[in-house]
Amino acid sequence: MLFSCIAVVVYATQYFLGRPGDDHFSRYIFPLRLHIAGGMGALLAGPWQFYEKLRVRALRLHRW
Repeated sequence: MLFSCIAVVVYATQYFLGRPGDDHFSRYIFPLRLHIAGGMGALLAGPWQFYEKLRVRALRLHRW
Protein backbone atom coordinates (compact mmCIF):
# COMPACT_ATOMS: atom_id res chain seq x y z
CA MET A 1 0.00 0.00 0.00
CA LEU A 2 2.81 2.39 0.86
CA PHE A 3 4.49 1.91 -2.51
CA SER A 4 1.29 2.54 -4.45
CA CYS A 5 0.64 5.70 -2.41
CA ILE A 6 4.15 6.94 -3.11
CA ALA A 7 3.67 6.20 -6.82
CA VAL A 8 0.49 8.30 -6.89
CA VAL A 9 2.23 11.15 -5.07
CA VAL A 10 5.14 11.07 -7.51
CA TYR A 11 2.71 11.12 -10.44
CA ALA A 12 0.67 14.00 -8.96
CA THR A 13 3.79 16.07 -8.28
CA GLN A 14 4.06 16.99 -11.97
CA TYR A 15 0.66 18.67 -11.77
CA PHE A 16 1.49 20.30 -8.44
CA LEU A 17 4.77 21.85 -9.60
CA GLY A 18 4.08 22.44 -13.28
CA ARG A 19 1.39 24.30 -15.14
CA PRO A 20 -1.61 22.27 -16.22
CA GLY A 21 -1.97 21.97 -19.99
CA ASP A 22 -5.70 22.67 -20.03
CA ASP A 23 -6.79 26.33 -19.88
CA HIS A 24 -9.77 25.36 -17.76
CA PHE A 25 -7.49 24.16 -14.96
CA SER A 26 -5.17 27.16 -15.33
CA ARG A 27 -7.96 29.42 -14.09
CA TYR A 28 -8.22 27.41 -10.88
CA ILE A 29 -4.52 26.83 -10.18
CA PHE A 30 -4.63 27.70 -6.45
CA PRO A 31 -7.59 25.44 -5.55
CA LEU A 32 -6.12 22.70 -7.74
CA ARG A 33 -2.77 22.85 -5.97
CA LEU A 34 -4.47 23.00 -2.58
CA HIS A 35 -6.49 19.90 -3.48
CA ILE A 36 -3.40 18.05 -4.71
CA ALA A 37 -1.41 19.00 -1.58
CA GLY A 38 -4.16 17.70 0.69
CA GLY A 39 -4.41 14.47 -1.25
CA MET A 40 -0.65 13.99 -1.23
CA GLY A 41 -0.56 14.54 2.53
CA ALA A 42 -3.36 12.05 3.11
CA LEU A 43 -1.73 9.45 0.86
CA LEU A 44 1.61 9.79 2.63
CA ALA A 45 0.10 9.75 6.15
CA GLY A 46 -2.47 6.99 5.55
CA PRO A 47 -0.27 3.89 5.42
CA TRP A 48 1.42 4.77 8.72
CA GLN A 49 -1.80 4.11 10.65
CA PHE A 50 -1.37 0.40 9.84
CA TYR A 51 2.18 0.28 11.25
CA GLU A 52 1.58 -1.53 14.54
CA LYS A 53 4.63 -0.32 16.48
CA LEU A 54 3.83 3.30 15.75
CA ARG A 55 0.17 2.78 16.57
CA VAL A 56 0.93 1.18 19.95
CA ARG A 57 3.52 3.81 20.86
CA ALA A 58 1.25 6.75 20.03
CA LEU A 59 -2.19 5.28 20.75
CA ARG A 60 -3.77 8.59 21.80
CA LEU A 61 -2.57 10.27 18.62
CA HIS A 62 -3.74 7.31 16.53
CA ARG A 63 -7.25 7.47 18.00
CA TRP A 64 -7.49 11.23 17.60
